[in-house]
Amino acid sequence: MIDLLAHEAGRATSSLARSTAPPFPRVRPGEQGHYVSLLLSDEERRALRERAGEIAMSVDALVAALTELLSARALLRTLGLEVNLGEICEAANGRLGAIAPTEALRDWVEALEGRSPTALAPAGDDLPQVLLPSRLEPRLRGVGIAAVIEAASSGDVALARRCDAVAARNGLTLTEWALAGALALETSQQD
Repeated sequence: MIDLLAHEAGRATSSLARSTAPPFPRVRPGEQGHYVSLLLSDEERRALRERAGEIAMSVDALVAALTELLSARALLRTLGLEVNLGEICEAANGRLGAIAPTEALRDWVEALEGRSPTALAPAGDDLPQVLLPSRLEPRLRGVGIAAVIEAASSGDVALARRCDAVAARNGLTLTEWALAGALALETSQQD
């Protein structure tokens, strides 16, 4: 069960995040973050922290990326659009703009792709609370934290990072990008 809290993103900082390099961002640039309380076992907390550490990503960004990937897939299925997001992502990498529209999104893309010092810095967390973009709070309820934790141990993490990087380069969220890509693919197959 998720308990939505009204804390704003800028008010709290974790004492765990200590490094000379800035930690991986906790929330995608331009997003309003809010704390969400999760009911997690000690094992689930440990699993999320370990996975985030393995891939040099903040727990918050990991949960957000997977929540968005899983909810985008569900939306596409609901719309009857059976597509492989990995294929769309690879195709988009070759034809879409390589530079995100803002400096903050360019930094985000570099962190997602592991091309910045930020990507190598350890990040703190506030588990069992996560800092999520406000728009993802209801989506996390829909996909469920159990599905997010399961996805964290799969290839979905790499796919979520790649897709979000392509989306950010184009000034879109992963969901907006996935929907646009799926509809473009559907249209091209009908012609």
